[in-house]
Amino acid sequence: MIATLSIAQIQVWLKMHQKRLQYGDQVLPISAIASRAGISRQTLYAVLNGERSEFGQIAQIRLSRIIQEITNEPNYQVSKMVRVDLSSGVARIRFGL
Repeated sequence: MIATLSIAQIQVWLKMHQKRLQYGDQVLPISAIASRAGISRQTLYAVLNGERSEFGQIAQIRLSRIIQEITNEPNYQVSKMVRVDLSSGVARIRFGL
């Protein structure tokens, strides 16, 4: 069973996805994600920008499913992005998400 992501988790994922698009990663555009989830692009951008505090549960489940499908694709694991991980108390360079 696929876990439903919270709206906050969806927003974080979408923002990171947008950054990947900006850095030239070969990932789906936001409009394609909205289409696969069966919601409008405008609704997805409203959620991304925090303009909608409520989001239909069915749409949230669909979007969670699509996000998890995309994240599990082998091509999605490759990224040009680099980040610094400070979670262990020691700075580490991490590649990808």
